[in-house]
Amino acid sequence: QAQQPGVVDLDAGGDWLVVLRRELQIEILRTTPGEFALLAALRDGMALGEACEGALAAEPALDLSAAMGRFVTHGLLTQGATL
Repeated sequence: QAQQPGVVDLDAGGDWLVVLRRELQIEILRTTPGEFALLAALRDGMALGEACEGALAAEPALDLSAAMGRFVTHGLLTQGATL
């Protein structure tokens, strides 16, 4: 049976989301647990190596280079960026 719009299935588990706001535009980016852990660690000022270790602890199969590329594509990692 297909899920009805507006119905939340609490048994389906959680989602890891990053909400981006650029002026009046809002974008919601669904991430994996490892990607979310990486972004959160970088936001908190953790060194890149440590942040990557934490991300891999959260999601051992995480492709770090693909995650970094995705972050750059969405403008999350830029020179002087603040997460």
